[in-house]
Amino acid sequence: MNRFVLLFIGMLLSSALLGQTAAIKGSIYDENNLPMPGASITIEGSNIGTNTDLSGNFTLVTVPVSTKEIKVSFIGYASQIISVNLSEGNTEQLSITLVPASNELGVVTVVGSF
Repeated sequence: MNRFVLLFIGMLLSSALLGQTAAIKGSIYDENNLPMPGASITIEGSNIGTNTDLSGNFTLVTVPVSTKEIKVSFIGYASQIISVNLSEGNTEQLSITLVPASNELGVVTVVGSF
Protein backbone atom coordinates (compact mmCIF):
# COMPACT_ATOMS: atom_id res chain seq x y z
CA MET A 1 0.00 0.00 0.00
CA ASN A 2 2.85 2.42 0.80
CA ARG A 3 4.23 2.07 -2.73
CA PHE A 4 0.92 3.17 -4.21
CA VAL A 5 0.73 6.21 -1.93
CA LEU A 6 4.29 7.24 -2.84
CA LEU A 7 3.56 6.69 -6.54
CA PHE A 8 0.42 8.82 -6.31
CA ILE A 9 2.26 11.64 -4.51
CA GLY A 10 5.07 11.48 -7.08
CA MET A 11 2.59 11.74 -9.94
CA LEU A 12 0.90 14.76 -8.34
CA LEU A 13 4.22 16.55 -7.83
CA SER A 14 5.47 15.84 -11.35
CA SER A 15 2.22 17.02 -12.94
CA ALA A 16 2.33 20.20 -10.85
CA LEU A 17 5.91 20.90 -11.96
CA LEU A 18 5.16 20.16 -15.62
CA GLY A 19 2.18 22.51 -15.53
CA GLN A 20 4.40 25.50 -14.79
CA THR A 21 5.74 25.85 -18.31
CA ALA A 22 5.15 28.05 -21.33
CA ALA A 23 6.24 28.15 -24.97
CA ILE A 24 7.98 30.70 -27.15
CA LYS A 25 7.38 30.88 -30.89
CA GLY A 26 8.76 33.37 -33.31
CA SER A 27 10.39 34.41 -36.54
CA ILE A 28 13.81 35.89 -37.22
CA TYR A 29 14.35 38.29 -40.15
CA ASP A 30 17.26 40.27 -41.53
CA GLU A 31 17.29 44.01 -42.21
CA ASN A 32 15.56 43.40 -45.59
CA ASN A 33 12.72 41.46 -43.91
CA LEU A 34 14.00 38.15 -45.32
CA PRO A 35 13.82 35.03 -43.12
CA MET A 36 17.05 33.88 -41.48
CA PRO A 37 17.30 30.07 -41.50
CA GLY A 38 19.81 28.68 -39.01
CA ALA A 39 19.69 31.58 -36.54
CA SER A 40 20.40 30.46 -32.96
CA ILE A 41 17.89 31.07 -30.16
CA THR A 42 18.92 30.25 -26.58
CA ILE A 43 17.61 31.00 -23.12
CA GLU A 44 20.42 32.62 -21.14
CA GLY A 45 21.62 30.55 -18.19
CA SER A 46 20.04 27.32 -19.41
CA ASN A 47 20.56 24.54 -21.91
CA ILE A 48 17.28 25.33 -23.70
CA GLY A 49 17.69 26.45 -27.28
CA THR A 50 16.97 25.83 -30.93
CA ASN A 51 17.67 27.06 -34.46
CA THR A 52 15.30 28.60 -36.96
CA ASP A 53 13.93 26.50 -39.81
CA LEU A 54 14.16 27.36 -43.54
CA SER A 55 11.40 29.96 -43.10
CA GLY A 56 13.16 31.66 -40.16
CA ASN A 57 10.65 30.26 -37.61
CA PHE A 58 11.37 28.63 -34.25
CA THR A 59 9.54 27.10 -31.30
CA LEU A 60 10.73 26.51 -27.73
CA VAL A 61 8.42 24.32 -25.64
CA THR A 62 8.24 23.46 -21.94
CA VAL A 63 10.11 26.61 -20.91
CA PRO A 64 9.89 27.17 -17.13
CA VAL A 65 7.60 30.07 -16.21
CA SER A 66 9.36 33.33 -15.21
CA THR A 67 11.08 36.23 -16.89
CA LYS A 68 13.66 34.88 -19.33
CA GLU A 69 16.44 36.48 -21.34
CA ILE A 70 16.35 35.15 -24.91
CA LYS A 71 19.56 35.48 -26.97
CA VAL A 72 19.25 35.52 -30.77
CA SER A 73 22.41 35.27 -32.85
CA PHE A 74 23.55 34.66 -36.41
CA ILE A 75 27.05 34.83 -37.90
CA GLY A 76 27.78 38.30 -39.25
CA TYR A 77 24.86 39.90 -37.37
CA ALA A 78 24.70 41.68 -34.02
CA SER A 79 23.23 39.41 -31.34
CA GLN A 80 20.11 40.55 -29.51
CA ILE A 81 18.99 39.76 -25.99
CA ILE A 82 15.25 40.07 -25.42
CA SER A 83 13.48 39.89 -22.07
CA VAL A 84 10.31 37.77 -22.13
CA ASN A 85 7.87 37.39 -19.23
CA LEU A 86 6.34 33.90 -19.48
CA SER A 87 3.10 32.91 -17.78
CA GLU A 88 1.85 29.38 -17.24
CA GLY A 89 0.36 27.64 -20.25
CA ASN A 90 0.80 30.62 -22.60
CA THR A 91 2.75 30.91 -25.84
CA GLU A 92 4.78 34.09 -26.30
CA GLN A 93 4.99 35.24 -29.95
CA LEU A 94 8.15 37.07 -31.10
CA SER A 95 9.19 38.71 -34.36
CA ILE A 96 12.84 39.73 -34.31
CA THR A 97 14.92 41.64 -36.86
CA LEU A 98 18.69 41.28 -36.75
CA VAL A 99 21.04 43.90 -38.17
CA PRO A 100 24.50 43.27 -39.61
CA ALA A 101 27.38 43.55 -37.15
CA SER A 102 29.53 46.60 -37.65
CA ASN A 103 32.86 44.82 -37.52
CA GLU A 104 35.56 46.45 -39.56
CA LEU A 105 38.68 44.69 -40.67
CA GLY A 106 41.89 46.39 -39.60
CA VAL A 107 45.06 46.66 -41.67
CA VAL A 108 45.86 43.57 -43.71
CA THR A 109 49.44 42.96 -44.76
CA VAL A 110 50.06 40.46 -47.55
CA VAL A 111 53.58 39.09 -47.88
CA GLY A 112 54.62 36.92 -50.79
CA SER A 113 57.79 35.37 -52.09
CA PHE A 114 58.96 33.50 -55.22
